[in-house]
Amino acid sequence: MRQVRESPFYLYSQARISANYAAYQSALRGLDSIIGYAVKANNNMLIMRHLQSMGSGAVLVSGNELRAAMVAGFDPTRSAQHCLAPGSEEPCKQGGQVTHLGRGPKS
Repeated sequence: MRQVRESPFYLYSQARISANYAAYQSALRGLDSIIGYAVKANNNMLIMRHLQSMGSGAVLVSGNELRAAMVAGFDPTRSAQHCLAPGSEEPCKQGGQVTHLGRGPKS
């Protein structure tokens, strides 16, 4: 690995990400559930594509996050978008409704 001087960088472990995802899958086995990756937490396209390839859905708050999730290949029917205020990309102040894309609001 090359040395990076005086510049911050992020180093991710694909093996650790995969193991963590597998642990969630194991814990949720038998339940009607979707593991969702919060795109807001880290929109690194390689990580998003890797998690999508493992079966992850996406948890979205903004239109930009939806666009990034679509580029990464996430299935909209396995994703959830937090309620947005009309004409805005700000989360709703009240209610906090989550819409499962392709399924409508979740009670």
